Amino acid sequence: MNHAKQVTILMCLLLVVVASGQVTAETTRGTIRAGYVFTDHEGNRSMDQTAYNMYEGLALSIENFRHDFDRGWRLKADLENITLENRNLRLGIGKSGLFDLTLTHRANRRIYDFSDDVRTRRHVTNTTFWLQPHDMIRVFGGLAYTTKTGDQAPLISPTDINQVDYDHTHFHAGVRLQDQRRYFQAEYRGADFGDNTENISDRQSSRVRLIAGAPVPSFERLVLSLGFQHYEHRLERQEDTLMAN
Repeated sequence: MNHAKQVTILMCLLLVVVASGQVTAETTRGTIRAGYVFTDHEGNRSMDQTAYNMYEGLALSIENFRHDFDRGWRLKADLENITLENRNLRLGIGKSGLFDLTLTHRANRRIYDFSDDVRTRRHVTNTTFWLQPHDMIRVFGGLAYTTKTGDQAPLISPTDINQVDYDHTHFHAGVRLQDQRRYFQAEYRGADFGDNTENISDRQSSRVRLIAGAPVPSFERLVLSLGFQHYEHRLERQEDTLMAN
């Protein structure tokens, strides 16, 4: 089972389990749409950008779903084309002022030739969250995972076909402390790119960022802000590292 299908099944199961497990929920609303998509393409597929990501088959969607619980928690979902390869999914659960977790996934296709023999597919999965245990403290973070596979051809040389197969991971985490107009935030961001065709392109990056601000004494309308960041970009095969502050 590939990554895209795993994410789709997981999001649907979370939606069913959470919604059905709370019998004290106040309200539930949303729209379920089902149909069949027929396609009939003529001509050069690579020139019709509007049809790049169109698939034929049974289409099932859950739109504008919202489930409100009696203690202020909410579950929201927009699951478009669950059963097709151009799915666009969004699922979130949270409570105002306390917590929020959002999971998204989308799939895209790009066609490069007349008959749809040369194409690439991209899957992007993203998770973000924040937690506010105190009025002055907020913890946040996220993780994104992108894969792209297939064959692509440049517009200036359509016969020069290149194989594409890579995965790209982004992640970040941080904390923000704030008391009225005084604040401090620390955040770490990292990325890892893996080229499965030529490892020479593998690389990683990291960034540490600190910012702080406070009103100027005797001039409360003026806010003084300070910041610092450190960035590193590493190429594994070349054993080369770029650093900047």
